[in-house]
Amino acid sequence: RVVDDRPDTALILHLVPYRDADLMVSMLAAERGRVDASAPSGRKSRTRFQAGLDKFCLVEVELATDRQGRHRLRSSRLLEPFDGLRVDLERMAAAELACEVVRATAPEGGDAGSLLEPVVALLRLLTVVDLARVGPVTWGGLVWILGAQGFLPRDCRCVRCDGLPAGEDLYFSLASGALRCRGHALDPGAMRILPAGSQALYDTAAAGNLRPLAQGTATSGELKQLSLYAELRVHEILNKTPRSLEFFHQVVG
Repeated sequence: RVVDDRPDTALILHLVPYRDADLMVSMLAAERGRVDASAPSGRKSRTRFQAGLDKFCLVEVELATDRQGRHRLRSSRLLEPFDGLRVDLERMAAAELACEVVRATAPEGGDAGSLLEPVVALLRLLTVVDLARVGPVTWGGLVWILGAQGFLPRDCRCVRCDGLPAGEDLYFSLASGALRCRGHALDPGAMRILPAGSQALYDTAAAGNLRPLAQGTATSGELKQLSLYAELRVHEILNKTPRSLEFFHQVVG
């Protein structure tokens, strides 16, 4: 028996074909959070699934949920296809990584509108940003997405003294993403530096502003250290290496 059939807005994160024409669809829905739903005839019906179902598409969906919490995708209408992501391998690899991180961290059920916003904003920017900036923009976007879920702090500060060192470097090790000021660094000479410029990029990304990463004047060193730090934190949060990360490194670096 269906107990919930509200329309919803969702981003398709992953698709798995099964049987002759059906699909299993993983999506991030504004009102339901992360949802795994069956889509009977999802690979062939253009009547119920307008323009088809494809990864990275933003769609309006009609979902039916039964008492056991099982979801069935009744129909969908395409809102935004993000065709630009399929033009280059770099953009596709970045979108794949972002969607895998969201699948691994987004909660099932509940309001996910605040999470859907940064994910969609990142994909929109990836469709137009210069290819040389795809890497930093991706890591900055993941900082925003993970910060919106409470996995990452909204600004760079020392974990020991809770200080916000203006214009000073912070330190972290490859074993831990915990940031420390110089006074509390265990062994500054053996730790990686997150320079002040990278900290500023992190803070603006966590606040939802990716433009400095896409168009700014940050040095290659600042971008590299930010990317290294963000990747380390993703590993920590997921407790594993995302499968899409290897592909991302192959084509983006």
